[in-house]
Amino acid sequence: SIANTESSWTLTGQVIDASAFNADGTVPEFGTIVSTGNITIGGIQFELQNTYTLPEDKGFIEITSRIKNIDTQSATNVRMWVGTRDDYVGWDDGPTKVKGNIENGEFVQISSQSERATALQVYSGNEAVLFYSTSPNGNTSISWCCSFSNAINQNPSTSPISLTGDGSYCYFMRLNDLAPGESDEVVWYYAAGSLADIADIIQDVAEASGAVSNTTYTSADFKATVTT
Repeated sequence: SIANTESSWTLTGQVIDASAFNADGTVPEFGTIVSTGNITIGGIQFELQNTYTLPEDKGFIEITSRIKNIDTQSATNVRMWVGTRDDYVGWDDGPTKVKGNIENGEFVQISSQSERATALQVYSGNEAVLFYSTSPNGNTSISWCCSFSNAINQNPSTSPISLTGDGSYCYFMRLNDLAPGESDEVVWYYAAGSLADIADIIQDVAEASGAVSNTTYTSADFKATVTT
């Protein structure tokens, strides 16, 4: 939703550019797809552009969501949510949702509800998914099934740190106020893989987002304490 919390908006005039996406039947398929269209929220018209970039050899997709005010009136309190109303992961309709951050290339659970969580990990069985963004105003919210409005209307700062069961969840991003002609964008990531691989996939997401750097060293100092 943008400006007002609405879920009934319709994307009009959508144009999809798949010219940079490899879809010749070979596996894996990869590349970039750009979707552009218009939406009207709270009486204000916006252009919504989502750029989806799927790397050739990674377990995540990078999405750049760009909002442009193409109306004649200003838009304030511009917000966007991504997530699901009814989670289902690893053949389980009641997976575990955990709020956290990516620190040094690893997912770390937050210690208090009031702490901002830039990442959300969902797992069950042998599979896991991750939502993540470097947005300075991003946060995550967890609630119960089975309406997306449950997660949207849940204050992230009072949202449970962890919840197991059939639920809804979302990543919340607060964008800048937009005068006519102005735009703002956020970059977010969706990753998925087996529990055995998710740590490596999160490391890839961290490197792609710039959350970690100086990862090209071929040597390092290792300190350990042993009893012998």
